[in-house]
Amino acid sequence: MLSEIELLADDIGILNHGRLLFEGSPEDLKFTAHEAGFENDNLEEIFLSMIDEDNTNRKAEVKIMRNLTIELKNVNAPEYWRFLPIIGLFGALYAFCKFL
Repeated sequence: MLSEIELLADDIGILNHGRLLFEGSPEDLKFTAHEAGFENDNLEEIFLSMIDEDNTNRKAEVKIMRNLTIELKNVNAPEYWRFLPIIGLFGALYAFCKFL
């Protein structure tokens, strides 16, 4: 089915768990895939490579957040409140960088 989409579509969007990984023409997708080091022989290989990389990145992000949560649980309650604004700032900065 992806080979037919490649022939018929003017624009392609790739979503994974609600995250837009790519939006543009098939030619732009092939160029982007080549720049990222993905196999770009056909749309299916590009799609699977992009989804796999995004899932790997998501797992790493979850692991980082779990470690941060464990570290925060080990902090005494009065000290915990002192770090909340800093954690919020880093969370916002991280989200902003992912947005770019």
